Amino acid sequence: NKHINYTKNPLTAIKQLSELMHVVQNTLQQVHLPMLVIQGSKDPTVTPTSAQGIFDNAATREKELVFVESERHGIINGDGSEAVFERVFQFLEHTRNRPLPAAATPT
Repeated sequence: NKHINYTKNPLTAIKQLSELMHVVQNTLQQVHLPMLVIQGSKDPTVTPTSAQGIFDNAATREKELVFVESERHGIINGDGSEAVFERVFQFLEHTRNRPLPAAATPT
């Protein structure tokens, strides 16, 4: 996958990614900050239900799920990447001046 900077896939990296996915999956109920989840509609690498699962399990009420038309895993490179960046920018603009939810405020 040289086009997305993966010239090698060490087994240790795959193990670490698996562990990270497990931790994230088990802590989504603790996420109370605004969340934007974006996935390519035909991503050949990520399970099609992955983005929906993240969205459904996050505790925050201020969340958005966006599927962009793409058959690539690297949606921030190449055709369509500008639309992804624009969508992220819109989300950040929309949420940047909002007060933190009570559950996300440091104690």
